[in-house]
Amino acid sequence: MKITEQKINQATMALRRLCLFQDIAQDPVFDLAAQLAELLYQDSPIDVLEIYHDLVGQLATSELEPAGTLTDPWQNHLLNLILYADNPFSRKAELCSLEEMGQSLIKAARNDLEALQSIFNLGWILPEAVRFYLKQYSNITLGDLPTWESFKGLDNGDSQSISAIKKKFQSGQNWQNLLPHLAAFYAANGTGDFARYLGFRWTGNSLKGIPNLDPIQLQDLIGYNKEREIILENTEKFLQGYPANNVLLYGDRGTGKSSTVKALLHAYGSQGLRIIEVPKHSLGDYNQITQIVAPRSQFFILFVDDLSFDENEGEYKDLKSILEGGLAAKPKNLLIYATSNRRH
Repeated sequence: MKITEQKINQATMALRRLCLFQDIAQDPVFDLAAQLAELLYQDSPIDVLEIYHDLVGQLATSELEPAGTLTDPWQNHLLNLILYADNPFSRKAELCSLEEMGQSLIKAARNDLEALQSIFNLGWILPEAVRFYLKQYSNITLGDLPTWESFKGLDNGDSQSISAIKKKFQSGQNWQNLLPHLAAFYAANGTGDFARYLGFRWTGNSLKGIPNLDPIQLQDLIGYNKEREIILENTEKFLQGYPANNVLLYGDRGTGKSSTVKALLHAYGSQGLRIIEVPKHSLGDYNQITQIVAPRSQFFILFVDDLSFDENEGEYKDLKSILEGGLAAKPKNLLIYATSNRRH
């Protein structure tokens, strides 16, 4: 048991010394594990029992989501937090190589990975440590203390690139050596919600990721072929960094205008395309949206579905202002695609 105590102690200390990945500590599941690890050094058996059951319940809930391929849900959850982290290192890695970063940032990231590896190992030892701790108290009836070791992680949520890097971390002897792989992952996939989601909805003050996208594929669409080819060509130029145009798709209802835009995500999401649904009444929020997406490496399409204007509507002026532009330069990674049943 001394080895387990030593690992618990290492993990407890590691929880306190995260520098760049501090946002991980705000995660509810991570917070429960941190509380539990620290309580194992105190005389609080009821608190340990309560928090432990809460942690198991939270991990069971996370397994209902398309979460991953690792057999230990705690380890899988922690790796998701690392891969989707949004911090100074991940943001920098999204935009430039390790060679272009400052050495202080790289050293801080390596130190955090060392600490996170200790925390990762809690997955194997926390249930055992809790049982050993509670056996000291004769007034505590353990019964069948639940564990998460028998949970079966869902194998339908990870892309090949995510599965590959998770396996590297799972088998890695020294996570500091995996920093180039992590940086390459951020460069290829982005950071934060822009790595986790391909589609977003503008809520009026923030972007909300859409976890379950419309599954429509380009090959599923029939008709509208000539127009679709123009859209695909324009989108590909956009993703390659060439000049591209805002697009208005017009035609009769049911011709596949909206489905064409939705299908772009499945065709080009792996190349950095992201789509943001924006309701017509939120066109005035364009500048807020550009401030969020302009610094990112991905390419964004603002999607306005079923666009039409009645006489003297204010949204028309908002759209006109967007298209004509102001003093600020238009972001090179942002276009507007709109659909309408009315050609005018």
